[in-house]
Amino acid sequence: MNKIFHISYGLRLPLVLVAIILLTSCDKGVSVEGSPQILATKNETVKKLQFTLSDSASVTVRLKNLVSDKELVFNNLPEKLSHEVLLAGLKPNQNYALNILKKKKVLVQIDSFRTNAISENIVNIFERTNTPNAFTGHLLTQRRLIRGSVYMVDNESDLVWYQMTPGQPKLSKWTAHNEVLVLVGNASHNNSAGDRIMAYTVDGNISYDIDLKPLNLVAHHELVDRDNSVYALVYDTIPNMVNGKLEKAVSSAVVKLNKKGEVTWKWSTFDVKNPKDISIDAMDGDWGHANALAFDDDGNLLISYRDWSQIWKINRDTGKRMWILGEDGDFKLNDTPFNRQHAIHKNLSGDYMLFDNGKALRQTRVMSYKLVDSIATPEVSITLPEDLYADKMGNVEELPNGNFLICSPRSRSIVVINPDGDILYHINTGIPDPYRATYVPSFFTTQ
Repeated sequence: MNKIFHISYGLRLPLVLVAIILLTSCDKGVSVEGSPQILATKNETVKKLQFTLSDSASVTVRLKNLVSDKELVFNNLPEKLSHEVLLAGLKPNQNYALNILKKKKVLVQIDSFRTNAISENIVNIFERTNTPNAFTGHLLTQRRLIRGSVYMVDNESDLVWYQMTPGQPKLSKWTAHNEVLVLVGNASHNNSAGDRIMAYTVDGNISYDIDLKPLNLVAHHELVDRDNSVYALVYDTIPNMVNGKLEKAVSSAVVKLNKKGEVTWKWSTFDVKNPKDISIDAMDGDWGHANALAFDDDGNLLISYRDWSQIWKINRDTGKRMWILGEDGDFKLNDTPFNRQHAIHKNLSGDYMLFDNGKALRQTRVMSYKLVDSIATPEVSITLPEDLYADKMGNVEELPNGNFLICSPRSRSIVVINPDGDILYHINTGIPDPYRATYVPSFFTTQ
């Protein structure tokens, strides 16, 4: 018995020792070499964290705002030795604590570091309504001053990111590359028009900068970063005969620009619609007034024409119009027709969403349509309160939680409503009017 016992013990001992050695090796694990560095960037709401590990590893960075106790977590760091993390979405002039963790083990703890105050007057927010969980993440908009800025607020209505621009920021968009695309102009341009396209990284560097002036182009209303290019709505002009007299017609074209600023493709309203015998006065300056550009799921173009109360779908390969949604269009609208609309796009639910300014009835709505055969059935139809009526401008988009983000510029309002139309979040941004508000996911996982 004893012999058998000792043989059995002798066979098990090496396995136990190996297990102990492996566990000890894991316990020693990864450490941070030296002291982590928290560096300034061009933006007071963004810091750059740099640190080096003793061995390649994926770790977590956990931030805590020492004023609100709100935690922000970045937990998708790649497995490597040297790490550089943008601590974005920080509130100015506040204290933060920071931990670097490997699983649950704290490798480094920084008890406190402080963000600086912002010397620029970015925006003055007046919060009217704020319901918990109206949205997560950030809302991007613009302050269209001569020395203007694009900026983001969080669900506490606090400034969490900004970027000064070298002119008036006419519109801004968050791109799939996690950059902010901005159309910059000056006071001589129309309300939403500009002649410079700039893309900014979160830490304030310029990813690309396209000057439209050498191309004699003025963009307006819309930019789309897609296919490593930028698509823009631009003004387009052709000679036009009106009762035997030569005039000109002004409408819009879509151009595709590479990031060197070269036009590689163009489509014009005039490719589809002939302005012959329509005078400049009858055109009201900008024929049709294209005010939105988006891509359908099949890669073809969606263009909104405000003055015609129409959405066109254009085949990007042939340039031909595939259909019209709206007044005198190809679909029966099972609802009050939209009027003077903005911001057509395909929403997260796969429907055609737009901001119905509703000038004819002085009633602004959030609308989305499902198109089946020749019927346009409203999936969303929400009439906004009278104080959010917008005869011009504005946009709406569906948020990941099913609520809707709205910018109603005439009342300088950015609003989140639920599908029942209840206002969950409402801020006023002051003068000048914001042109649009866009949703930006959180830079971190909010805890």
